Amino acid sequence: MRWEQKMATQAQQWSPSAPAGSDVTIERDEVYTRVGENHFPSESKGWTITFIERGSRYWIEAKAGMKTSDLFKQATSTAWSWAKTSQYIRWFTDSERRYAQQLWTMASVYLKSSEVTREYGHRKVWCYGLEVAMKIKGSQGNRRVEWVKPEHLYTAISDKSDVHANHNVSSG
Repeated sequence: MRWEQKMATQAQQWSPSAPAGSDVTIERDEVYTRVGENHFPSESKGWTITFIERGSRYWIEAKAGMKTSDLFKQATSTAWSWAKTSQYIRWFTDSERRYAQQLWTMASVYLKSSEVTREYGHRKVWCYGLEVAMKIKGSQGNRRVEWVKPEHLYTAISDKSDVHANHNVSSG
């Protein structure tokens, strides 16, 4: 256990930073493992939340523990801290709204009233360059892609076929 603590304190020295001024695509997923007895997934102590940069396959974060809001917050915070220096960030996930809610508290901004038209109607938006989308699976209704919360006025939006969390490359 001592070597694990020592390595954990030095991990940041070995981790590359996000490419500043470049584009990154963050992909989020979660898995659970049976620990001890066979429990319902919501009661499992073996949840692991992962964030991976899609282009380089760099593993940004992996947090394990009970599936609580603290686990979501810690993992999302680490991934956002890594990615926020990039010029354009695509943040794709698989229909877990808790990540978007945690990210919204970290990465939303208020537009000046002079920047907002009545047709757009949103003052609080994602920061410039951040796109957040969810792939809704068939078990949760019709398969579709949803963009979460309003984007900044000048942020480009990816094609639906680019949003394929869970390594599901079918455009659905």
